[in-house]
Amino acid sequence: MTEKPWHLYDAYDIGIEGGNITFWTAMIREIIPPHTGREVVLDYGCGRGGFLRLLHQMRPIAKGLGVDVDTEMLAKAREERREGEPLDYSTPDALNGLEQHFDFIFSQEVFWMIEDLPTLASTLYRVLKDRGEYYATMGCHIENPLWPHRRQLLQEEGQRPFDYSLDQVASIFYAAGFEVGLKRLPVDYFNIFHPEFTRRRAQSLSRLVETTYEHKMLFYFRRDEEWRTLSEREHSR
Repeated sequence: MTEKPWHLYDAYDIGIEGGNITFWTAMIREIIPPHTGREVVLDYGCGRGGFLRLLHQMRPIAKGLGVDVDTEMLAKAREERREGEPLDYSTPDALNGLEQHFDFIFSQEVFWMIEDLPTLASTLYRVLKDRGEYYATMGCHIENPLWPHRRQLLQEEGQRPFDYSLDQVASIFYAAGFEVGLKRLPVDYFNIFHPEFTRRRAQSLSRLVETTYEHKMLFYFRRDEEWRTLSEREHSR
């Protein structure tokens, strides 16, 4: 029997809303290994926890941990967690002392928030199991022509954004030990127009479509110690 495909309407039906659902569903569909239901998952930068709830609905997991520095968001994530969901939420301190603990790690648009990206890469490499995978979306990068506008908005909102190129991110995570891959995030839903919000966030509907379908990227980071050893031997010849 063919598994029923997921649509955004399914997310709304279980009470998950927000502008990131389009990207969340696309990222989940790109997971490479077969689903077992025994996966232990980390969502780094979890916000209100919607991603893990959606992931568990689309691909049931054994346990999920969402971490975020925003304690108010974590409180909301705990409030919105449904009974029986194997999900917990905490600050990044929860990762201290963990080694090779997670099968998968996910992040939605967090790199622009991180000043010390090499330390984050090393931390996530440490807590990921061998042959585990980390999927991270990134639209806030310097190759995106809309990024200067978005960066200014973030600064006006009191945020401190950091500039990274796609090659910088790839190099940092490769140096931490990861195999690194990159592709456009295959989004398959409409960009919804609002006369004020669209103009403020993206300047125009056409630019919103461009940034969504051309510049929203999906990084693939894999911890594979055997591959790393063979790769280093090959390149040392």
